[in-house]
Amino acid sequence: MPLNRWEAIKKFLHFNDNNEQPGRQEESFDELYKIRPLITHLVSKLMTIPMSEKLSVDEQMVPFKGRNRLKQYLPAKPKKWGYKLFFVAGSDGIPHNFEVYTGRVVQPPELADVGASGNIVLQLAQPVPKHNN
Repeated sequence: MPLNRWEAIKKFLHFNDNNEQPGRQEESFDELYKIRPLITHLVSKLMTIPMSEKLSVDEQMVPFKGRNRLKQYLPAKPKKWGYKLFFVAGSDGIPHNFEVYTGRVVQPPELADVGASGNIVLQLAQPVPKHNN
């Protein structure tokens, strides 16, 4: 794809209204505000895929070396720079839910607080059907 074509697409592609974005000082501020509708749509579509009995929660790095506040550096990973994502996937490798790590984890009040890693697992496992298999 030519650079000019990509720049034109990027200029007009929006998923949320920038004028309604809350400020950084507000409690409802979301680091992923501009792409939150896209993430919500992807997660809803992934949840419609039938789940297998065996599920796994893991983190994955999406390589990125540009400038962004959400970029992580993990020296022990093969891809050291990038965005950190947490996934729930079946034994066949199909993802069913994911979350982008934004630096803070907002724990829903109905879930127990079991530490940062445990909170991610509980939050991602919410849509898993209970008492099946």
